[in-house]
Amino acid sequence: MQKTFKGVAEASRLICLHLSLILVCGLTIPALAQFTTARLNGTVVDSSGAALAGATVAVEQVGTGFTRTASTGSSGEYVFPALPVGQYQITVTLNGFNTYTQQGVTLSTNEAVTLPVELKVGSVAQKVTVTANATMVTTDSATLGQVIGQKDIVGLPLNNRYAQQLVFLVPGAENVTQSYCAANCEGGVFPSEQYAKINGSGANGVSYQLDGADYNDTYINTNLPFPNPDAIQEFNLLTSNMSAVYGDAIGGIVNISLKSGTDSIHGGLFEFYQNDMFNSKNWFAQSVSALNQNQFGGYIGGPILKDKLFYFGSYQGTRFSSTNNGLGAYVPNAAERTGDFSDIAPGSPVCQSFGTCVQLVDPATGVNYPNNQIPVSPVATYLLNKIPLPNGAQLGIPGPPGLPNDNLYYNGLPIVQNTDEYLVKVDYNFAKNHLSGHYFQQKYTQPLVLPPSTNILETEGNAETLIDKNVSVVDLYTITPNFTLGSYYGFTKIDGTTYSGAPFSM
Repeated sequence: MQKTFKGVAEASRLICLHLSLILVCGLTIPALAQFTTARLNGTVVDSSGAALAGATVAVEQVGTGFTRTASTGSSGEYVFPALPVGQYQITVTLNGFNTYTQQGVTLSTNEAVTLPVELKVGSVAQKVTVTANATMVTTDSATLGQVIGQKDIVGLPLNNRYAQQLVFLVPGAENVTQSYCAANCEGGVFPSEQYAKINGSGANGVSYQLDGADYNDTYINTNLPFPNPDAIQEFNLLTSNMSAVYGDAIGGIVNISLKSGTDSIHGGLFEFYQNDMFNSKNWFAQSVSALNQNQFGGYIGGPILKDKLFYFGSYQGTRFSSTNNGLGAYVPNAAERTGDFSDIAPGSPVCQSFGTCVQLVDPATGVNYPNNQIPVSPVATYLLNKIPLPNGAQLGIPGPPGLPNDNLYYNGLPIVQNTDEYLVKVDYNFAKNHLSGHYFQQKYTQPLVLPPSTNILETEGNAETLIDKNVSVVDLYTITPNFTLGSYYGFTKIDGTTYSGAPFSM
């Protein structure tokens, strides 16, 4: 028995949410949108603080050869309105002054930073090189947020390697997944989807973007699963005073930037394993719940054409199996299964001691059943034959004081969850363009396990198959040093199927 999600698998969801043209002109006008880029500006002055016009400012991204140049205006200002995130080297030249080189300039997603430069009188052939990391400040944006860098993404402990959990490192971010899902969760949702409240906003008030493409589950307004931590360069969470270019979110904007290839080949393999060796058992269980989780994969990036064309790819597989031992339920005892409910009839010892008096009435006639003796229903008999008798007393687990011990304790069905994710990204530098695109897919499967005919309480309702596909294409076209055109295209599709473990219907 299976069910296909309406509105999800019936039609693919083409989401071109960022078919945006970003026009940036003028030396001091900030970028209108920076989904995957950063903005760098500053002023070039001499040792007396006088502005230097006509200086040539060149930036080069370390490892890819991506370069852009600009000239300072009459007030000595320069601006690079849209640079791909990463590490840069800046070189400033002007006749009559030493060449200035600043290394260690790191730009992050959505940053709009200022880097002032002071030139010394001398020959252009003489060089002044600053190798320490540059100190940069944001002076022209009131947006509040925080960048979670690659070091934190990989280094901090993450349950199940869900990188989206790092959102809750930002002040004002609260995880309300459990409380919100208790009443509102739907089927067909990836386990890593979460509800986040930012500064008291609603639980659906955060919008996610993956390399410039919309990355939200529009079914319930949450995030879709992030790629594994080794594939993420950084992500930036904006929490206040967001630019008007961001829609559909009042709480925050999360921009996820994926890693890219460079002129040198780099990669790695990983495996994370955990089991139940050191776990303790549930107090109501007779044995420790089984647990085996293995996460494995790798990533690699490098050049296809030096300084021009680069690739990056990653894979992660997750194999999870567990049991939930020590589940409990309050079930009818042997007497109640024959229609004998005299223990709760008015005047019974239990009723007099605890006040749990119930007079059962024939719903058809309104006449009381004498001593709470009701006729046996064939439907009830059929169902009760598939539900074990109480076993709390046999297991030595006490029931409510003075009441019959009608507790049943049992082990849940095995839980198996398998996930495979694939990522391919390509970057291309040509002429005045920086073109970037990625394809990301994640497939999550929880196979159907049918309950035994002796205990239908073990029926599992979470069996499903979910597939998430995301594509983005980003083109940054530098028309002139001060005139940039950015185009963002995104496509997201989610397919889902649920499976019913019910052995019969009413």
